[in-house]
Amino acid sequence: MGKPASFGDLNPKLCMKIQSGYLRTALRILHAAWPATNLDPRVSVTADEDEITNVLRREMKKVKDAMKPSPRFRISRETQSDIVDDGSPLGLIDIEIGYTFDEVLYLAIECKRIESTGNTLARRYVRDGINRFVTCKYSGGHALAGMVGYVICGDRDRCVQRVRSQLEKEPLTITGFDADAGWTESTAWVPSEVLYESHHHQSPSGHRICLVHSYLRVS
Repeated sequence: MGKPASFGDLNPKLCMKIQSGYLRTALRILHAAWPATNLDPRVSVTADEDEITNVLRREMKKVKDAMKPSPRFRISRETQSDIVDDGSPLGLIDIEIGYTFDEVLYLAIECKRIESTGNTLARRYVRDGINRFVTCKYSGGHALAGMVGYVICGDRDRCVQRVRSQLEKEPLTITGFDADAGWTESTAWVPSEVLYESHHHQSPSGHRICLVHSYLRVS
């Protein structure tokens, strides 16, 4: 794997300050767009995550465009995450928040279906979701990124527990999980919504990234 994309000479505190503002706005747009997304006939507990995410991105753009002033970033779907000739593996970001003309500066949001009745989807959430940030397939050297869990069983709290339990049992080579920082609740990102934060060490650099997790019930 090549050298992870980074913020160049910006220090970690400045990286966090820049990305936290954009991510907070993007997550508030995402949560505001969810009710209309959930009402769309293409969205159901049997729909795959790509179908749901296609609708969600369109609804997010509607919310963003209606804001005055409209936030100055792009909301893109399945953009290619690798930088030409850097050796990084190909990845298609579910939702990308692009806020500069520099290809390495963006916010990635990865979306996965999740249920509480078994471990299969929790395992995919960790191995095919969180792991993409750990291996720098997405967001190499970044301060922040987002994960969205589409709750298809109705029990949001148990889905959160499933993910947390799976995260703690998987090897560190897969999760890069910072157990000292743990898994924490946060109400700072979206008003009246509980989101979750987890911290992970990226390989091979050891850079530390914070993932902010949203869990959205599909009806």
